[in-house]
Amino acid sequence: MKLSGGQGPEIPGRANLRSAHQGHYDVPRVATGLGQRSFAVSGPKAWNSLPSELRCIAVDSTFRRRLKAELFSRAYGVSDNA
Repeated sequence: MKLSGGQGPEIPGRANLRSAHQGHYDVPRVATGLGQRSFAVSGPKAWNSLPSELRCIAVDSTFRRRLKAELFSRAYGVSDNA
């Protein structure tokens, strides 16, 4: 699996799946609570939970600004649009 130019995941063999077009990562199955907290699981879960319009942003500075606004909104329930 590799990232291709900020466009989300590029996973061999998944090109025809709907989740590949939505920019979702596969979340590995784990049997333990410790495994659920590993980066291999929590990273894809966090990415997949982002709105699709945020995951599709190709410009790094724009992505970072909107990601910060999204995370702030989730944490504090405050919208960036005043």
